[in-house]
Amino acid sequence: MDNLDFKYLFEISFEQFELFLNSLDEERKSWSLDLQNFKDSKELYDRSSNLPFVIVCMDKKLVVGLVSVNLVGTDDIERDK
Repeated sequence: MDNLDFKYLFEISFEQFELFLNSLDEERKSWSLDLQNFKDSKELYDRSSNLPFVIVCMDKKLVVGLVSVNLVGTDDIERDK
């Protein structure tokens, strides 16, 4: 992991996102993916991709980390298209 890169979620494919989620087997033993009001990980990806506050850490084409910042009162904010 010498050349890490940071991207917005909308810059990666759903397949890359899903591969990352599926790689969290050990982590899921101590916590669960909270989908909140999302029916599945595809809906989570689709709706979160419109927000400028979801950033992934990449090692080449592989997602190795993700951060999501939730701001109060930002329901109507979407990324510039």
